[in-house]
Amino acid sequence: FKHPANLSVSSSRMDKQYLNLPEDICLVAGDNALTIARAGGRIISFTHNGKEILTQKNEHENYGSTLWTDPQSNWNWPPYEALDQLNYEGGMMGDSLCLTSRKDEKSGFQIKKIVKADSLRDCFHITYIIRNVSGESKIVGPWEVTRMPAKGISFFMRGEAARLPESTLDGVTEKEGIVWFSLNDAPLKGGQKLFSTARGGWLAHVYQGLLFVKQFEDISPRQLAPQQGEIEIYANEDKAYIELENHGIYRLLQPGESLHYSVTWHLLKLPDDIHAETGNSRLIEMVQKTIL
Repeated sequence: FKHPANLSVSSSRMDKQYLNLPEDICLVAGDNALTIARAGGRIISFTHNGKEILTQKNEHENYGSTLWTDPQSNWNWPPYEALDQLNYEGGMMGDSLCLTSRKDEKSGFQIKKIVKADSLRDCFHITYIIRNVSGESKIVGPWEVTRMPAKGISFFMRGEAARLPESTLDGVTEKEGIVWFSLNDAPLKGGQKLFSTARGGWLAHVYQGLLFVKQFEDISPRQLAPQQGEIEIYANEDKAYIELENHGIYRLLQPGESLHYSVTWHLLKLPDDIHAETGNSRLIEMVQKTIL
């Protein structure tokens, strides 16, 4: 994996030369490469043998993957600049990349992102830390937002019934407890979103012959932030991208306290005998083997 603006760091070689890192940092695990930008601490690339699955900056202003704070009703739009746009500070600490945002006066939070390449499983472990840097108690939850081209098939296991915001997303079907989503050729009437509970702690997507799996802690509906789902999928109006979103526990933080939210990203080549089609149980089997 090569990029003229990036530093490529193998998971088997982490030493002092990486303490002063450039704007974009690339970590490598087997055939997979994950690139993180200092700007917003945003994940801007995730590839398997050079094949990209995330939207890029030259495609849309909403690109790559980031972390927001729950619930959105606290900030509406845009996200807090210090947490989402401004440069994060830090570098390699041992075998992990550690980047920390500025303290955000508007929200009262500071975010730290720790990324570790796992060369044994060819995956990446990401830990998000939200710290209350204000002088008062605050309730907050972690919200990972990952933007991909509006193609392919997304799927996950639906969880227990719960009262959530109404879903408006077209192209959603359910079979034997598995929710499947794939956009058709019809125009969208505005941006659309799905809100759902989940089971098993994973959200998957197949695209370009690759299987992308986000693995995270499974939580109950009562642990969610108001007006959010454990899993949400958003499609923007012009079909420039979709968002695969997962939420963690919404909890009270006293001044100086932090919460941790851990996610593992997997990216695998789809075997020739497993077809990328809605309802294919072999896709579920492949996910289950991947997250063990």
